[in-house]
Amino acid sequence: MSTNQIHVQITVPAGVTLTAELPGRASADQIRTALNRLTEAVIAYQHGPQPDAVPGDEDTLAAVRALPREADGFVNVNKVRTTLGCNRNRAVRLLAEVGLLRPADAAKHLSN
Repeated sequence: MSTNQIHVQITVPAGVTLTAELPGRASADQIRTALNRLTEAVIAYQHGPQPDAVPGDEDTLAAVRALPREADGFVNVNKVRTTLGCNRNRAVRLLAEVGLLRPADAAKHLSN
């Protein structure tokens, strides 16, 4: 760490460390912003995700069911990923749950 840097470190109970580093000549606004972001991260860590922040599976499954089908009657995994903004594993799980996962995709992604 350089001597002309401001280093702020907060460790929360589970041993997770949150860090902010600023140039030594940081303005009061830059310092305030960094501390506010660290405070928000600590609060988010302590309280976990907010229930209203992420749609529940029922809402998400309804959105998957509403997606347009391809010619073979199935929905493309990447279509789910881009439309819902989820990762591949969740897209595959959701498609499988509603019965819209292409058999070739099921063999590829669910074989583990």
